[in-house]
Amino acid sequence: MRPPTQPGEAMVQCNGHDWVPRSSVQETDSGLLPIHRKFGFVIYRTAYGGKLDELWHRYMHHLKTAVEQTFVEDLPAWLREINDLEWTVMEDRTRLSKRTKDEVRMIFHEWCESASDERDGDGAFWAARFVIPRYSHCLYVDEQCLKSFERYENEEVKGLRPNTVYVSLIARPNRGNDEDEEDNDEDEDEEDEDRFWMNLSCYYVVEMYNFMGSTGIMPDWQYAYKRPPGVWAGWGT
Repeated sequence: MRPPTQPGEAMVQCNGHDWVPRSSVQETDSGLLPIHRKFGFVIYRTAYGGKLDELWHRYMHHLKTAVEQTFVEDLPAWLREINDLEWTVMEDRTRLSKRTKDEVRMIFHEWCESASDERDGDGAFWAARFVIPRYSHCLYVDEQCLKSFERYENEEVKGLRPNTVYVSLIARPNRGNDEDEEDNDEDEDEEDEDRFWMNLSCYYVVEMYNFMGSTGIMPDWQYAYKRPPGVWAGWGT
């Protein structure tokens, strides 16, 4: 449900993107940002059953440790002051088990389209309708992601870097990586049809989130994109 606006309330353009009510944004060091304190990608679990259930819990402990550590170490103090780290994990074996990235992409899109202040907290309605990372990208955990952590566990004593543990990052349709962009470049390889996702090191989730929220999704995805099976682990990787 769209929150009410005041009669005659001014509309402002938030960081060059959509027009929103002035009351829904705040002045920050990076310009106007939505008044919505929840910071963090929504996570979709698609691997279930047997040993995967136990592995999932160990994997999530690793992911949470990495994100919570880098949230404190990597974010400027002013950003931490206006954001609350939020863990939203979608676990539904019946609905999500073995779902493909493209299927989860559409499930996430539907979730974003139904965002409301009542369901998602103050400011969610407007935050979901222009470019902020929580409503433009989601995290996808399948068996391959879990196995990346299992390999790390088994090889840790041999010096395997923790950056090799990854989660998949998926772009929401129509947020800078949609089919319209592909239609405009028919000469690209067929592989480019899958450019809506990439693998992201657990220790760089916060850096990617912050980067995507700084200037807008359309340029950011192109600058940061790393073709799978590679893993994005910071600039220069």
